[in-house]
Amino acid sequence: DASAGSVEGKGSLRSLKGNPKFRFVVCLCSLLVIIISVFALYGFQTQLFGSKSKHTDPTAESNPESPSMTGPFTSPDQTTVPFQKDPNELDESLAEHLNGLGTYLIDHKEYNKAIECFDMAIQQDPQYAHPYNNKGLALSRLGNYSKAIELYDKAIELDPQLVLAYCNKGSTLSLQGKDVEALDLFETAIRMDPNSALAYGGKGFALHKLKRSTEALEWYDKALGLNPSNY
Repeated sequence: DASAGSVEGKGSLRSLKGNPKFRFVVCLCSLLVIIISVFALYGFQTQLFGSKSKHTDPTAESNPESPSMTGPFTSPDQTTVPFQKDPNELDESLAEHLNGLGTYLIDHKEYNKAIECFDMAIQQDPQYAHPYNNKGLALSRLGNYSKAIELYDKAIELDPQLVLAYCNKGSTLSLQGKDVEALDLFETAIRMDPNSALAYGGKGFALHKLKRSTEALEWYDKALGLNPSNY
């Protein structure tokens, strides 16, 4: 009957399970299934994320199609997405913006806030001379002349051609009554930049304080000729 047939079928299956050849075939099939699954999964990841070797190839920088920090990369949908600039360039750009904001704050007499901007600019790019010079100017406006001069010296060390630093240092020395030293700095600035109205005006101011008024007027006139709006 049907039930007997069913029992006989189960018995046949038990006999197959006990057969070593049958067990070998089952194991082989299982292994093939696992291998196929792994390859299928790897192919799916490759399509989704791209080849792993593309990102780990040590020669990737020399390949114009490979991703780099200064060029575009190809996203999974094959659209071109630009990377940001080199991190060093970002630091320099941020330092310049912070320095510019600081000079704006100096113009509006917000000296302490300006100093904070210059400090951040220096932190971003310690080799950038301008924020040292401008921080010195802000400190000079606050009456901290000695610290201001230290910063001007640092700016000159970083950029020996930064005429503004010589002029600002000369002005600060003049405010301290050190007019002879200030005069030397303004003359150095004029040699470096014969078109610097600030240097001419500063030299005139130092000469005036040294009671050399006739000479002072000559240098004020030269400054006025170069920059009528400020003199």
